[in-house]
Amino acid sequence: MQYTGLDVHKQFVVATKLDETGSVLRQWRFDTTPEALHNFAQTLGEDDSVCLESTTNAVPIYALLAQHAAAVVISNPLQTKAIAAAKIKTDKVDSEVLAQLLRTGYLPTVWVPDADTLRLRSICSYRLALVRQRTQVKNRIHAILHRNLVPKPALSDLFGAKGIKFLQELELADDQRFQLDQELALLEMLNGQIQTADRRLAKAAGDRPEAYGLLTIPGFSLQVAVGVLAAVGDIQRFSEPKKLVSYLGLDPLGKRSADQPFGPTRISKRGRSHARWLLIEAAIGAVRVPGPLAAFYSRLRSKKGHNKAIVATARKLACLVWQVLTSGEPYAWAPPLATHEKIRRFQIMAGQPKQPSGPRKGQASKGGRQAYRQRRATDHALAKIAQQQYEELIRQRARSEAGD
Repeated sequence: MQYTGLDVHKQFVVATKLDETGSVLRQWRFDTTPEALHNFAQTLGEDDSVCLESTTNAVPIYALLAQHAAAVVISNPLQTKAIAAAKIKTDKVDSEVLAQLLRTGYLPTVWVPDADTLRLRSICSYRLALVRQRTQVKNRIHAILHRNLVPKPALSDLFGAKGIKFLQELELADDQRFQLDQELALLEMLNGQIQTADRRLAKAAGDRPEAYGLLTIPGFSLQVAVGVLAAVGDIQRFSEPKKLVSYLGLDPLGKRSADQPFGPTRISKRGRSHARWLLIEAAIGAVRVPGPLAAFYSRLRSKKGHNKAIVATARKLACLVWQVLTSGEPYAWAPPLATHEKIRRFQIMAGQPKQPSGPRKGQASKGGRQAYRQRRATDHALAKIAQQQYEELIRQRARSEAGD
């Protein structure tokens, strides 16, 4: 066997090839172009193993080399640096270290997503970039109002229909009016692009039953469900919920020696930061829905405060994601009506036709708005009952532990 380590840069690649004894057979450099990479791939065979670090273009290079080499892996750059910290650090040294770790079997690798997961990740990443740009536009609009001494209007949403009308009719100096008009036009364009990205997300995940299962969890919207699904990929990679929690960076980063108790701990924040942010946003929405998650949050908030309680709820959501994806069953405490509405919105965005509303032909109306309010009240009452059952279960468990 021959082992090749690649130190990949934007413009060039430095390669080192070793034999089975660890002796350097060749060190060379070639350009990071499709032609040069294809020529290098042609030299590989069934006796070659190749490794490269995780970079922006690592996956397409991996896909090209995997067609020719016996084994191709992508190393974890954080863990590789911790294992192979060298005083002398050059491109040749890095590529040789990668090859040596690959030869000895000590190379920490990362999972390479399949094509569907890569497509979901690409759309989620693009949508996140659009949302961040929209936030910047909104902040600039707030800055224009602030420097022109415009008081904040009594509106629930400054960028809703009434808020946009207020901004369009606001009297300002010519240069300030010009800037505000430009920002409003940019905001309208970004809103349209985000809606298009949402529809593309829904179509990409519309035929995946896992997405429907995640939508049954309170606080999970289309963006959260698909974003978490894209970050997790194959759930079979995680044998237990703790491993998924660690992958998302929601595990406590605590240290202790001998029998010393843990001190104040924080989460590790390793892994997929976008998915971790989505789960925390979902936790903020989930604690507003009556049920076990709201009861868990309120019980923890009285002890540790809002921030830690929200992060702990996000960790519990990660465990629920593992349970839903591994079992294939929906969340048991899901509010029926709210869950149905989320799934229908998801189906419509995915391209399914809308169902006709109102009474059927020849039938009398049953008071649509009043009936909807009654269903909402029933949904809320069922969620309250679920929360009470969960709280009673926690109290029974506490009493049994105290008796033991």
